[in-house]
Amino acid sequence: LDYEPLARALAQHGYTGLSVDYRLAPTVRHPAHLEDVKCALRWLRSQAAAWGVDPQQVAVIGGSAGAHLAGLLAYTAEDPRFEGQGEPRQGSTRVAAAILHAGPHDLSVLESLPADARGAVHALLGTASPSASQLREASPVHYLRQGAVPTLILHGQSDPLVPLDQAHRLAAALAQVQASHQLIV
Repeated sequence: LDYEPLARALAQHGYTGLSVDYRLAPTVRHPAHLEDVKCALRWLRSQAAAWGVDPQQVAVIGGSAGAHLAGLLAYTAEDPRFEGQGEPRQGSTRVAAAILHAGPHDLSVLESLPADARGAVHALLGTASPSASQLREASPVHYLRQGAVPTLILHGQSDPLVPLDQAHRLAAALAQVQASHQLIV
């Protein structure tokens, strides 16, 4: 989804938006895309003073595959397995909140996804036969813990690519760890 119009509208209310370009599958495999956005977040924090941005009040938003990636970013803060080697190396990868629009959050139910979505997961993981552990590692719901960031989940009732069940799975997992969240269908 293109968030430029939203970023421009929010800018009129004093918010700063940053759109991140990250490497895509099949050129790279999981977790390279996550390492890229973590690097971008550290860079944003390194530039925060110059932009007048509060580095502690950074939220992440994404739609579809971007929601999957935003969820991974939000729920794997400071996880050394995913911090990557990009510069800058210093700085937190924690976010204050996540807005996830129509994302695949639990890839462990890969077979219940439509063929197009399954193909995207295969490309992301670099195999047409991902293992249960690969699917788990690439699933944002796997990383939910007590203290998870507040999350707004948005999902269309009749989304043809990502089943609504994915939003319900994330909401249930957030409730289980008592994380603040709202699901809007």
